[in-house]
Amino acid sequence: MRVLRCPSDIDREIRSTADPAVAALLTRQIEFMSEDESEESLTVVMAEPGDTLEEVDTELNHYLLMDDYSGRTYVDAGFVPCFETVVEHPTLYEMFFVEGGGELGISVLIPKQAGMNTELLALCARHATPATEQSS
Repeated sequence: MRVLRCPSDIDREIRSTADPAVAALLTRQIEFMSEDESEESLTVVMAEPGDTLEEVDTELNHYLLMDDYSGRTYVDAGFVPCFETVVEHPTLYEMFFVEGGGELGISVLIPKQAGMNTELLALCARHATPATEQSS
C-alpha cells in the first residue's frame, strides 16, 4: 500500500496513475484541500494487490475491522463500520474516515482489480453507495 500524506505526494500520484478515475478523484481532493486551506488535513491510502485486511486496518488506526462503540468486528451481524462513507466508482471504491473532531480525513482507495484482498472488496461492496457524477 502507498500512503500519501501531503499535497505533493497526491500530485505525484495524479501524474503517475493509469486510472483516470483515480486521477479525477485525487484532483478533486487536492482542490478541496486548497479551498479549505487545510493542505495537511488529508491522508490518502492507496490499497494495492497483496495488501492484507490486517495491514490496511493497521494503517487506519484499527478503524476498519471493529466498531469502537459496540466492540463488534466486521464479520459480526450487527457490525456498524466506523467509516463515514464507501463510494463505488467503476474501477475502485473510496472509503472515507474522519478523525480529530472532523479536522482530519483519511481517504482509502481500493481498486477493483485482480489480486486485491477479497474480504476488503466484499466489505466495500456490502456498504458502498454508487458514485454520482460531479456537476460542472
